[in-house]
This record gives sequence, structure tokens and C-alpha cells, in this order.
Amino acid sequence: MNAMQWSGDLTLSNLGDWPPIAKVAAVALLLCLVLALGYGIYLKPMSQHLERLRMDERRQQERLAAKTRLAADLEQYQAKMQLMQHSFEGLLRQLPAGSEVPDLLDDITRTATGSGLVFEEIKLLAPVEQAFYRELPMQVVVIGAYHDLATFVSRLGALPRIVTLHDFQIGPVVVGSESPLRMALQARTYSYDPAEQQP
Repeated sequence: MNAMQWSGDLTLSNLGDWPPIAKVAAVALLLCLVLALGYGIYLKPMSQHLERLRMDERRQQERLAAKTRLAADLEQYQAKMQLMQHSFEGLLRQLPAGSEVPDLLDDITRTATGSGLVFEEIKLLAPVEQAFYRELPMQVVVIGAYHDLATFVSRLGALPRIVTLHDFQIGPVVVGSESPLRMALQARTYSYDPAEQQP
């Protein structure tokens, strides 16, 4: 029977009598349907899962590369940490312990008298607690010539202990007079007690 001469209906009951071209078309359609369903049900979720795994692999490779860089620089970081620790310990040695504050007051007094100044007042103020250290402020009032005051400030900066100067007030002792001058300032030193910092 010729495919062009087929005059019957194409139904499932007469499937065997269909012309060859109709059979091929039906098989191709059935194959496409099976492939589409197989892709949608099985392959698409698997490909999405594979893509997630690839993204995770890329993230893991980036993390590995970052950790490899850190590991490669570990000795250098350790050397820097030791240097910083040594520097930190040196700075801590410059901070007076509680028993060294009277010695620091003596150093300030000697520095002032050595600079040609007269002490009007030196008073230890209440300590100010900070997060990692304690400020120990002192009110200092000295009288002397302008250059002597400058020498005093310079020598305070050269003390072996850390001393910072704040709230300067300079004026004549007698209003209208040019000499001598009175300088009031707040000198602050700092203390650090690691035992107090432990939780």
C-alpha cells in the first residue's frame, strides 16, 4: 500500500496498518516526548545539582588559595608578631608601675628646677580608667622665663617614661608685667597592669 493512497483513520487500533511515514513520525514524536520528560524529570535537576557543586568547588578553591597564601606568609607573620610583641613590651616598660609614680614626680621636679623654674604646684589628680590602661594626670604649675619654660617642656618629652602634656596656660605672674611667666599644664602618664586586664 502506498503512503499517498492511505485513506483510513490513524487510530491506535489500526496502528499496524499506518503508512511507514506516519509510523516514523509517531515514533519520532514518542521519542521526543520521552526525551523531554526524561530531561525535565531527571536531567534538569541533576544539571542544577552539578552547577551547585561546581560553584561550591570554586568557593572551596578560592578559600584554599587564600589559606595557602596565608600559610606561605606564616613565617613572615610570626616574625612581625614577635617584633610587635617586643616593641609593645618596650613601650610597656616606659609606663610607670604604681610604685614608680613618686619617682616620676621627682623626675618632673628635677626637670623643672634644672630648667631654672620655680614650682608653684604639683598635684596628683584622680586616675582615669580607660579600656586597656589607666591615665595618671598631674596638675603642674611652674614660674620662670619663656625660654626656661620651653626647656622644661622639651626635657619632659625626653624623660624615660611616657608623659604627655595637655591644657597649657601661659601668662604673666603679675598682670601687665612681661616677666616672669606662669605656666599651668596637665601632665599625664599612663599605667598598664596585665593582671587587671584579665577577665
